[in-house]
Amino acid sequence: MPIRISEIHVQNLGPVDAFSFKPGLFNLVYGRNERGKTYLVEFLIRSLFRNAKEWKLRAGKGTGKVHVQGLGGKTESFSVSSGKKLEDFWEQTGTGLPADFSRLLVVKGAEPSLAEGGVDKAILKNLLSGMDVLDEIQNRISKTVQGAGIANGIIVGENKGEIKDRKLLEDHLKGIDALFDQIDKGYSGGRRKLLSDLKEKAETELGLLERAKRHRAFRIAEDIKTLERDKDRIDEDKLKLLREKLHLFQQKTAEAGRKRVSQSGAEKRSEHYEWLKSATGRYRELAGQAVVRPKTPFLIAALVFSVLSIVLMLLRLNVFAAASLGCALAFGFIYARSLHTAAGQALNLDELNGLKREFQNRFGQKLSGLPHLEEALQKMEPDYGDSRVLKKQLADDVRQIENLGQDMLSLFSDLNARVPEPDAWNAELRRIEEELKALERGVQEKRVLLARLGVEPGEYEHEPPGTEYDERRYVELKRKLEETQKELDDQGRKLDSLKHMICKETNDSISIPWHVLIQNLKNKHQAVLEEYRDLQAEILGKIAVMRVLESVRKGEDEKILEGLNSKTVLDALRKITRRYRSLTLEGDRLAVSDPYQEFGLSELSTGAQEQVLLSLRIGFASRLLKQESLFLIFDDAFQYSDWERRGFLVDAVVDLAKEGWQIFYFTMDDHIRDLFDARGKTFGKEYVKVELK
Repeated sequence: MPIRISEIHVQNLGPVDAFSFKPGLFNLVYGRNERGKTYLVEFLIRSLFRNAKEWKLRAGKGTGKVHVQGLGGKTESFSVSSGKKLEDFWEQTGTGLPADFSRLLVVKGAEPSLAEGGVDKAILKNLLSGMDVLDEIQNRISKTVQGAGIANGIIVGENKGEIKDRKLLEDHLKGIDALFDQIDKGYSGGRRKLLSDLKEKAETELGLLERAKRHRAFRIAEDIKTLERDKDRIDEDKLKLLREKLHLFQQKTAEAGRKRVSQSGAEKRSEHYEWLKSATGRYRELAGQAVVRPKTPFLIAALVFSVLSIVLMLLRLNVFAAASLGCALAFGFIYARSLHTAAGQALNLDELNGLKREFQNRFGQKLSGLPHLEEALQKMEPDYGDSRVLKKQLADDVRQIENLGQDMLSLFSDLNARVPEPDAWNAELRRIEEELKALERGVQEKRVLLARLGVEPGEYEHEPPGTEYDERRYVELKRKLEETQKELDDQGRKLDSLKHMICKETNDSISIPWHVLIQNLKNKHQAVLEEYRDLQAEILGKIAVMRVLESVRKGEDEKILEGLNSKTVLDALRKITRRYRSLTLEGDRLAVSDPYQEFGLSELSTGAQEQVLLSLRIGFASRLLKQESLFLIFDDAFQYSDWERRGFLVDAVVDLAKEGWQIFYFTMDDHIRDLFDARGKTFGKEYVKVELK
């Protein structure tokens, strides 16, 4: 049973106070601009379909009801506030229609596209291939696992989500294994040795090394004084100022280079701006002049009166002959003036054609009219303005660059450096900076060495003690004095620390016996291992699912092409366009073909696009509904088509209505209204026309 809208009742809807309508099979709602036509269309969308926000509707919902018959053998009522919509009915009845099938039923605002921006692969996939089920499966797998893979038997992926959890479990297992390793080395075996007392021998050697250390401190202090004198000869403030000016110089130079390129490009792109501006004004002036044709009736009248005056003269009726001759002259004058005006307009037409030829010479394309000129002028205007602004900025930048160069030459001279060419400024600045850094580094290093020695100035030894200070030997001797006792203490602390770490892992008390603690650690290791294996198995399973999905998706384009080239869709295409015979999909590009060549959808004129998209809309709907019929709502969908195509499009919806589809067309266009009136007569009472007042 066909699904049809049986009644529409609405009030307080924008400019529409109250509106009631019992439609037939073929319906036309006509109204001038601002009479509420689009408000009525949007009321139907809000009442019948879900997700009205996605249609980008205007404010002003109104109140009322829309009655739809044929839903499960009965009539259902829908309103803006009702929770139940047509999609709910389709889901309950198990028709298998896609979620966005409602987009096929409404062509709003002269945009017959199936999705915002036109037909795209996503909408074709949903309507023709049924891949939305696989998308739902894939959406249940996290993005992290979707991007993961297996390389050399190892899971590879971004370190977050399940991959991160798996890595944490893996690190946890390694930490427990490390604890077992420490148990094997410490608790099970252990090393305790007593070391020999080397204190007496070390004290003698340490005394001599202490004197050598104080003498070395004296020499380092003298080196620091020399380095600081050399460093003070470089003025850091001027060096800093030079660095800042050089940076600004380079920045300004680079910026000027970029501006120069931009200005040159903008100037080239706007080279025809002045001509366009002049041509647009002249074209507007010439196109605005009314067309005046030579007034042929006046010529005929002049000839008639001329002949009459001759006849009257032959009859010697001179007074009447003179009057007749005067009328002939008057009508002849009027005709001559209109002929002169028409000749002037011919010159204007020649000038218009000249402008079109010049436009094609300059831009390599035909001039379609004044809007074309204005559009070209508007596109070129930003580049023209940018070119003039950038040219002025470049002059200012050049002056700043020259002033900066003079300042830097003066600073190089103040720093007692050679004054290089501009290309070598960076290198010379780096040399001065490196020299200063080397001096500062030398002072710092010497101070660190002096601090490490820990010798006060009053303890310096000016004379050498006969041996060089050996820090490694000095430290080694001091270490050996404490080595034995320290090692024994460390062994005890290590065991306590190990037991504390294991208890922290197993949540046991520190007083628990070692053998019980070790068994608990084994149990914890087993639990973490099982969790790790389960998570790894889950990740591997999802990766396998992703591989299967990728394999299935390889046939997605074939299924879409199968739908596009189905008999139902191609029949609609051929019938409506009367030219195109097939459809192809290359990547995300939809194309149509006639017997001679192929065209991308975006390459077609607006009217041709409307025909193709309407045929797709009808073909998809017919293919999805099979033998059932529904309703189609058009909101001035044909207003941008030329008059011949309008007739084709109206004939197409007439054929749909004859096949049982209920048609609603909302328009403010008189020509389309007349077309519907002419075709509507064949429907008798089933053609219902409403005019909005």
